Amino acid sequence: MPKTCRDLIPERTVDPEVFADMDNFDLVNNPTAFAKSLRLQFPKFSKGFSSSDFEEFVQEHVGVENLKSLGRLNFPNEWQMEVESKDVREKLIRWGKTKIKNRSCWISPLCTSEIRGFVHWLPNKIPNQKVKDLLSDYGEVLFVENQKQVLWNGKVASDSRYYALYLRAGKSKEDLPHFAKIENFNVLVTVRGRNPACFHCRESGHRKNECKKFKDRLSGYCQRPKSTIKRYKPRGKRWIAKIKNCKDAAEVPETQTDTVPTTPETTEKTEATEKTEATQKTEATQKTEATEKTEATQKAEATQKTEATQKAEATQKTDGYKFSYKKKEKESKKAPITNSEVLAATEELKLKVEKLFSETFSNLEIRIAKKAMALENAIPPATGDVDKKKKKKRRKNKKKNETNQPES
Repeated sequence: MPKTCRDLIPERTVDPEVFADMDNFDLVNNPTAFAKSLRLQFPKFSKGFSSSDFEEFVQEHVGVENLKSLGRLNFPNEWQMEVESKDVREKLIRWGKTKIKNRSCWISPLCTSEIRGFVHWLPNKIPNQKVKDLLSDYGEVLFVENQKQVLWNGKVASDSRYYALYLRAGKSKEDLPHFAKIENFNVLVTVRGRNPACFHCRESGHRKNECKKFKDRLSGYCQRPKSTIKRYKPRGKRWIAKIKNCKDAAEVPETQTDTVPTTPETTEKTEATEKTEATQKTEATQKTEATEKTEATQKAEATQKTEATQKAEATQKTDGYKFSYKKKEKESKKAPITNSEVLAATEELKLKVEKLFSETFSNLEIRIAKKAMALENAIPPATGDVDKKKKKKRRKNKKKNETNQPES
């Protein structure tokens, strides 16, 4: 009987030669020794995986006949897998990510010097040899392929190229440029597992939407530009009249006028206009002086009046207080009230109270009598109807009692 996948995996993972010197850096960086090996990496701090968790993944995508070894590395979230066919290995690497036991699992070559990535923004007319020439400075290029669009049944090529590279000794994936030029075309070079580069400042470690320089540049656009030319006149014709009365009118530069040849008629006209302007100015100054004087006099008169009125009110108040105090003293000095007057006043009050009580009681008696007459004249209810209703209620109550009684 052939053994199941669950029985085969533990047998193939216990082989000591597979795990010998697995943590040695030189051995892991040897691409020829691990040409058919894969690294399965789970999220950080994830634990509790066993070889039986990979059974479904192996049966569906790898096949038991293609699996050579499977085991854990020094970290609990990292596993290694060795496959017999290179096509299956390449298929899994191009997937890049899968799910095992409902957890994300990233698939990459076990050898750290083996790199996969893309070259974007390159027209299809440019051959793949140009891309190989660019990447050959950093290591051995395994292949460069044109990528296809997902639409149109995968028959249309895209602007990106997929490549595989073995890095040279002393080189790392950070040494590859993010941006390059191939035949005067700007090219974007990406590597799996490397931090992206900013499209604005061309520095690695952040994107354009997180770039501080780009944000400073945008804030500069929003600010109001500083004009070097000083503005003396406001915008619009409606403010021209206000410039003449402005305090800074002396600073306003005079506008250039077209020169006209002088003649006796023109000189007379200019003299007349100057005289009229001078007279207007003197009249305006006289008017302003007169208005200022009148305002000053009015203010002085108003202040005098207010002071006089305040004094008069204060004297009246004091006189009123004195007069009222004197009145109270005079009244207090009068003769005291006798006992006979007090008795007469109390008797008058008693008589008034008795009259009020008698009137209120008589009104109440009249109202009560009216209500009694209305009740007597009212039609009495039919007694037969009331008796019928009472009989119905009694019957219902009897039935309820009979039903509620327990059977003997």
